[in-house]
Amino acid sequence: MKPYVDNRRFDEVQRKLRIQTRDAEWWRDACLLYFQTFSHRPIPQDMEHPVHNLDEMMKFRINITMYENPVCGYNK
Repeated sequence: MKPYVDNRRFDEVQRKLRIQTRDAEWWRDACLLYFQTFSHRPIPQDMEHPVHNLDEMMKFRINITMYENPVCGYNK
């Protein structure tokens, strides 16, 4: 898409997509690992395995109320 939009807009969208990709990976791992604590089942071999550790992930806090969005990503 770069040839079709200005550089500033392209770079801004790329930055937001990188944040979205990182956050999606984080939430995927959080969900898989959290529910695995209840199911006690291994993650299937044909599935991408988590790259994060649940104990470490649980230390993260997003300092917002229920009525606002974080500026970007999550904070430790």
